Amino acid sequence: MDAEIDWKEEYEKALAKGQALKEHVRKFMVREKVKLELRAFETIDPELVAKLADTSECSFDEESNVVTGASEAVQRLVAEKPFLFSPKIKSPPPPRTENELLDAIQKELGIYRKS
Repeated sequence: MDAEIDWKEEYEKALAKGQALKEHVRKFMVREKVKLELRAFETIDPELVAKLADTSECSFDEESNVVTGASEAVQRLVAEKPFLFSPKIKSPPPPRTENELLDAIQKELGIYRKS
């Protein structure tokens, strides 16, 4: 009986750890997408400004690896706190390549390897 209880506890711990990792990846992907959207605006500190964006309505689709709602979050931030942005708006930045995004993910998870 004790072996069965130990197995269930280990299973529940592993399940909780998996859920925590899933949530961490979701938050990371949303944060990176917000930072990407912020590249179109001139800010003094994009890292800091990205932390101020309300990402509660953003979602991350694991199947397609697509973040939705980041552009709206940035637009709300621009409307609510215009003093964080320069009045001059630059053209949108070039899109990130898959390798840049993969490098950022690997670095965040601590498995970054230089080629």
